[in-house]
Amino acid sequence: MIFPTLPPKMLPALSHLANSLHTIGDCYVAGDVDAALNVAREEPLMLPLGAVIGGLALASRGGSLPKPPPTLLAGTNLDGKPLRLAYRASRDGWGAERFHDRVDFCGSALVVAASGGAVAGGYNPSGWASTDDYSSSTSAFVFAIERSGVWHRMGTTGGAAIYDNARSGPTFGSDALVVGAGMAPVMGGFAGPDTESMQQQGSLRSASSFLGSSYNRGPPPYEVSLFGGRRTQVRLREVEVWVADTPRSKAPYREKGGREPRRTLAGRASSSDWKRIFSEAGKQK
Repeated sequence: MIFPTLPPKMLPALSHLANSLHTIGDCYVAGDVDAALNVAREEPLMLPLGAVIGGLALASRGGSLPKPPPTLLAGTNLDGKPLRLAYRASRDGWGAERFHDRVDFCGSALVVAASGGAVAGGYNPSGWASTDDYSSSTSAFVFAIERSGVWHRMGTTGGAAIYDNARSGPTFGSDALVVGAGMAPVMGGFAGPDTESMQQQGSLRSASSFLGSSYNRGPPPYEVSLFGGRRTQVRLREVEVWVADTPRSKAPYREKGGREPRRTLAGRASSSDWKRIFSEAGKQK
């Protein structure tokens, strides 16, 4: 069943629904609700009845995460850009390999994670690429949201701002925000077509946060943890990653030429494909 064109008097209800659900079609312009409403005014909106009922049910039980305000992304690579929901744990899977399969080589990314009523996250200006190493940044930050709706942004204190481990979820610093820590982290070397077992991957259902060493502490109650008080270990109910709505970059091991590699469970090429890709690349020179 399809609804007819919505009359103007229903736009406030649409605004409330859009804010609750972040987006229709997993895409929005960062901090620009007015732009979305202008589109709704200028073009007839046709929504399946099931989608509306399901969306209202989701909003009523608090299943969606709050949309980042424009002030949070001001001055970042995502400022004012249309954003795409690259990863949602409840939709795409809670394993670290599913996270990397969806977000690697997507560029700058914003992570939003929720545990009970607490919502926190972080901004990674470089994005993820499964490098199994730390990277420095002066523009990376973590954030937390008060129940009143105030967003607090906390910057990095040192060079090791992001840890990009193929067997872990998003990790900011050594301990500021660690989502889905792998059971056997490995440092150094480009992971790329990972030949190690992904059975030691982390689950993004768990997270930890300890502020003060790699990222600044925030105002009370975020002097210890992004999740408030002394809750350094939490279980997450949802994790989302937002990226710019642009074409995804190719992985370096796919830019050497040759056929598309056979993908493993972790979304990477197998070791035999790794050798074949570079062999074909050498013949093309």
